[in-house]
Amino acid sequence: MLRKSKFSIYDPVKRFLRDCLKIARGAAARDFGRGQGGEAPSIPAAGCEGRANAVHGQKTRRPEGFRAKGSLASLLLSHRAPWLCSFVAPRQRAFCTKTAPLGIFRQSLTILLSLFASASLSPAVTVTNEIDLTHNWTSYDSPQFSAPSYVLGGSDFATWFYCMYPQYTNHIYTLGEGGSSWGGDITNSVELAYQPLWASFAVPGYSIFLANNNGGYGSNDVYTIGQLAAEAPTTTFNGTALTNEAIPTQPITWLFTGNPIEDFTAASNRNNGSLALNALEGTPSFDLYNELFTNTAGSSDGTNFYAGGHPHPGLSLVWAFWQLQNWGIETNIGTLTFDWGNAKAYTNFCAATGISVSGLTLSATVKWDRMPMAWDVPDGIITNNATSAFTLAPQFGTYFKWILQVTNLPFGNYHVFIDGSNVVELTSGQLAAGWNMFTNYNGALWAQRKEVLGRKRDQMGCDRVSLVEHSAGSTGILGVGDMVNYGSAAFSQYSSGKRGTNFTAILATDIAHVQQYDAYINAAAQQTNHTVQISQIIPLFAPFHQ
Repeated sequence: MLRKSKFSIYDPVKRFLRDCLKIARGAAARDFGRGQGGEAPSIPAAGCEGRANAVHGQKTRRPEGFRAKGSLASLLLSHRAPWLCSFVAPRQRAFCTKTAPLGIFRQSLTILLSLFASASLSPAVTVTNEIDLTHNWTSYDSPQFSAPSYVLGGSDFATWFYCMYPQYTNHIYTLGEGGSSWGGDITNSVELAYQPLWASFAVPGYSIFLANNNGGYGSNDVYTIGQLAAEAPTTTFNGTALTNEAIPTQPITWLFTGNPIEDFTAASNRNNGSLALNALEGTPSFDLYNELFTNTAGSSDGTNFYAGGHPHPGLSLVWAFWQLQNWGIETNIGTLTFDWGNAKAYTNFCAATGISVSGLTLSATVKWDRMPMAWDVPDGIITNNATSAFTLAPQFGTYFKWILQVTNLPFGNYHVFIDGSNVVELTSGQLAAGWNMFTNYNGALWAQRKEVLGRKRDQMGCDRVSLVEHSAGSTGILGVGDMVNYGSAAFSQYSSGKRGTNFTAILATDIAHVQQYDAYINAAAQQTNHTVQISQIIPLFAPFHQ
């Protein structure tokens, strides 16, 4: 877990943004979808962090470099000029009460989103090389020193890429921090923790940002702060000002993944700000708030949250599913179809050899090209349980397809054995229709998926069962530093004044250690041969059993 630096200034950043952009009040500067008079106060849900609205009354001195009439104000006011002029347009005549919500901000947001609607239909990810990204769900997905720890959906999300593309050594780093806000990430984390990792990427990478209720931001704040964030890696906050530290990196695409349901109207506004950012950046639309509101039963039910508004494993997995769907990832994991009558196989993303039918059993050697992600399922050791995701959003049980099918087989019931383990009992009708293995938790295939997830938790420096992170004074399970150690080293060096290429050079060894865990995870995702047997179950009352 990354530590907060001593120059934490999220609240002055927020006030500065409002001062210099003039977006918090006025007829032409109201929140998206709000009436005249600017932002409505946040409506905290039960269990959400109480400090979310406290920033409005704080009187923290604005640090040097963040002055409303200084060079940074000019920088912000010139930022993305073609789009921003619709948001800071010349003052309009005041709207009456009934028409105020249809003011310039709602019109601008509607235009932005409608223009982008068709573009978001195509997949964002074309995987022809390794996937390199940093993933930030802030405190929703942050390790803790005691239970409960929230290393949940972000890890599940990461295993999708490790499991689906084992031909590449992917580099996916979760950087959640308890209590963090977007303003805090800009001032305390982007240059300190993200940029050295980006500098290690071999191919163009991604930065994923999920909005939250920390900081008390509205849609305009999210929209403005998000633009500042998306200037990275070219421009980052170096502790004093937004500068170019000349750290060479691959290009980074920013994906703003919306806001979950927490404080309702305020969360919806932050979600709208994220939607506008995706429209501006030309990236897919991540409409998490409305997807949860309309398509995920119980997504705002307090029983699905820990204290502080952190989602339980099942709801966190649902967030990961929505994020994958919105990004346009592949949903066809693979299909294996056996023709029992002709002892043949038809394959997609797998290979089958040695196919034979002897008596009531079909046998083959199968090697899949890839497999789907994993999540927490109780097994006598693992105690976290994410399977409620398929009650909250049952559509995801069939959205991803990993199909085993058998045609032309005799009528009856069958055992499916993989590597000698009886993983499921199915009817001939179910096999003929195709069995989706995505939610199967038995046998060697699930054990391998689970091991990939376990190794991802190892990289994060977290216990696989409790998810609690180790202290920075200890090294990771491989005997070298993991993400806990990297975060500690980055904070220490940054706090001592290291910047630019000198800073990244000092962290090169720490990053190389973290990359050893990527290779360790990738090794667990490699596909091997499996023995598959499909055997008809002989009824006990059959004549030859008399």
